[in-house]
Amino acid sequence: SKEVQVLLNDMDIRDLRAAALPAATSDLSKNSINQAAGGRSGAVRVATIDNYQGEEADIVTVSLVRSNSKGSVGFLREPERINVMLSRARHGLIMIGNASTLRNASSSEGRKHWAVVLDKLEAAAAMHSGFPAVCQQHKRQILPVLDTAEAFAKSAPNGGCTQPCHASLPCGHTCRLRCHAYDLDHTQQRCDALVYGLCNAGHVTIKLCSAKEVVCSTCDEIRKMQEEEKKQLTKLVGTM
Repeated sequence: SKEVQVLLNDMDIRDLRAAALPAATSDLSKNSINQAAGGRSGAVRVATIDNYQGEEADIVTVSLVRSNSKGSVGFLREPERINVMLSRARHGLIMIGNASTLRNASSSEGRKHWAVVLDKLEAAAAMHSGFPAVCQQHKRQILPVLDTAEAFAKSAPNGGCTQPCHASLPCGHTCRLRCHAYDLDHTQQRCDALVYGLCNAGHVTIKLCSAKEVVCSTCDEIRKMQEEEKKQLTKLVGTM
């Protein structure tokens, strides 16, 4: 499977170390987590809202963090931070959070600003109770929307859908796995299709396609029989 490179800048690494348990950040280093500048294609940039000012991306996913019945929204009550968050994406912004917590924020300022944002999202039919997902391989929508960990495990267990993959392997056989989002070129997939052939003696052989060598079971049985006959003959000659 393909690993995803995570990019953090110095400020985010410092904030993460200050907020997290030492054991959770013991392996953070410039070798294991690359700096944001010069990040490679396919990498995921992770940052707090404060540390992302002045930066942009085509697609931005925001975790709003706060989810409680008390309306405690913390810094999400501040219009400056809301503005920064809403203006970082060039093409698509995905916000993950609890709309009820934001609408019922204990802060009147936060309640007012989030009401405007959420009302506009609802008017544009842009609010969902879970993740709307489409299988990138089969081009089909995954329904219902993914709203729990159990829903992800049931409807998108390997990052795809629940249909068989059916993609062609490099050997020409069909992938028998369930639809998956990893190893899309199938270079790591071991083909378990049965391949029939003939050994040098003309016997029919069967092997897994991914197996490098084939052992003729008929030749093997004949060899064992010949060895047993040789032993019996040797024993018989020795008694004469």
